[in-house]
Amino acid sequence: MLLTLYKTLDGDNVINKVLTNSENFTINLKSDTDIRSPEIVLKTVSSVDYKDYNYCHIPELNRFYFIRETVILNNTVFKLICETDCLETFKSDIISSNCYYMKEISAGEYGEVKVNKTGNQLVYNYISSIEMVESDNVILSLLKGKVYGS
Repeated sequence: MLLTLYKTLDGDNVINKVLTNSENFTINLKSDTDIRSPEIVLKTVSSVDYKDYNYCHIPELNRFYFIRETVILNNTVFKLICETDCLETFKSDIISSNCYYMKEISAGEYGEVKVNKTGNQLVYNYISSIEMVESDNVILSLLKGKVYGS
C-alpha cells in the first residue's frame, strides 16, 4: 500500500490544499486499523525527517489525512498519528453538491454572506420612549434583563 507524505501550510478548513515535499513509502496496515484515524508505524529512513511532514495520502483507502502527532517509539521506529481530512477526502462530493454550507464566523474572518431563511419566524416588538434618528452609522445596544408587564 502506498503512503505519500506532504507538507502543507493551508489550514484545516481549506479545500484544494497546496501540497509540497512529497515522499512515497510502501506500508502495510494491520487489519484492525481505523481508517478514520490511523496510527502508521514507519522505520527510520536516513534522508527523511518525519517531523517535517504534516499531511499524508493513502490512495488505496482513497483518503487524505492530517498528521496530528509524530511519536518516536525508539531509534529506528516512528509512529504517525493521523486524522481524516474530510474536506479533501470528500472534495468532489462537496464541490458538486447543490446546497448551502453554513459556518459560524469567527473574529477576523470575512466573506460574502448569503442568508436563505424559510418558514415561520418569531418576532418580538418592544416599545421605547427613545426615537431613532436616521443616520449612516448607528450603534444599537440591547441589554438582556427582566421583562415587566404583559
